Amino acid sequence: MKLKPIAFYLPQFHPIPENDEWWGKGFTEWTNVRKAKPLFNNHYQPHIPSDLGYYDLRDEEVRIRQAELAKEFGVFGFCYWHYWFGGGRRLLEKPADDFLRSGKPDFPICFAWANQTWSGIWHGAPDRILIRQEYLGKEDDQAHFEEVLPYFLDSRYIRIKEKPLFLIYRPFDHPYLEDFISHWNSLAIKAGLKGVYFLGISYHQKNPYQNLNGLVFHDTFLKKGNFSFFEKAIKKITREYPDEIFSKLRNGCVLSSYKKMVERTYNQPMPSDCYPTLHTGWDNTPRSGKRGIVHYDFSLKLFGEHIEKIIDCMNTNQDSMFFIKSWNEWAEGNYLEPDERFRRGKLEVFEAIINSREKKN
Repeated sequence: MKLKPIAFYLPQFHPIPENDEWWGKGFTEWTNVRKAKPLFNNHYQPHIPSDLGYYDLRDEEVRIRQAELAKEFGVFGFCYWHYWFGGGRRLLEKPADDFLRSGKPDFPICFAWANQTWSGIWHGAPDRILIRQEYLGKEDDQAHFEEVLPYFLDSRYIRIKEKPLFLIYRPFDHPYLEDFISHWNSLAIKAGLKGVYFLGISYHQKNPYQNLNGLVFHDTFLKKGNFSFFEKAIKKITREYPDEIFSKLRNGCVLSSYKKMVERTYNQPMPSDCYPTLHTGWDNTPRSGKRGIVHYDFSLKLFGEHIEKIIDCMNTNQDSMFFIKSWNEWAEGNYLEPDERFRRGKLEVFEAIINSREKKN
C-alpha cells in the first residue's frame, strides 16, 4: 500500500502590507519565532531552523528545496493554507501564485481554506479583530471558485477520485455549507472537472453534511473526559480549567503531555470517510506567550509511536491518505522541517516508518 501523507503548509514567511500595518515593518512568522524565550526549566526555546534557515517564501529556490526535502523523506504533498475572507480579499497568496506561475516545484499541493476571522489572539491581543471572515453569497462564492480554478486545473494539484481536493478549516461555521458545496461542484463540472472533493477539518468523527465528502480529524491537546461541577464553574468564570490556571502559575504557560496524546490517539480504525492527522509537536508560546500550550515531553520515540498509530487507524481508508500538522508552522512548534535540536530526526523517523509499513503491505 502506497501511503499519501499530506503536510499542512503555512505561507506566512514573507512580509505583506497588512502584517506590516498590524505588527510592524517586515513582520513574518519568523518574527515571533526568533524572539521566543524559555518559560520554564528545560523549555526548548527558541526553535532554530537548521537546513533551510530563516527563509523567505518569495524565493523560488527555497520552495524547491522544501519540496525536495519533503519528497526525499516520504511526504506526498503540501496542503497550503488558503485565505479568502470574502469580497475578493485574499492574503498570503504569493507562494501559491508563484508555484502556479512558474511551474516549480514539481510537487503535489492542495488547498485548505482557513475560513476564520483573524484576531490578535496569536500575539496577545485577543479582542482585536484584524479581518473578519465573511460569507457573501453565490456571486462571491463564484469569484472565490474562479480564483482557485487555475490551481484545480494544474497537473500538480492533488485529486481524489479524479476531483481536486479542497479542505475547509471550520466547516461547521459556514452558514450555508451545503449550498456552497453544491454551487462549487456545479461550477467545477462546467469547467470540465468531475466536481470537487471536499473535506472538513473537525475534532469529531461525525459528518453531519450529506455532500461533504469526509472529515480530517484533528485531535485535541488538552485533557479529555468528564469535568467536575467545580471545574466547569471555574471554566465558565475564567475561561480556563483549574489545571490550566495552576500550570500557568507554576510554569508560565499550560503544559500538556504529548505522551498522553499519543496514548489516546485513535484506538480503533476510523470510518472510511475520516482522515487522521499526525502531530509533530506543539508549542505556540512564541505567538501566545503565557496563553500558550506546550507539549513538554515530545521525543522522537513518541513521535514514531504516533506515526505507527496514525497508520494503523487509517488502513480502512481507500485513499491511503493522512495529514501532518505540519510542515512548517514554526511559531506553533509543529513542523517537520529540520531544526537545531533534532536536525533531520523527525524526517528520518517518519521516512523509516513509512518505508517499513509500505513494504509490509
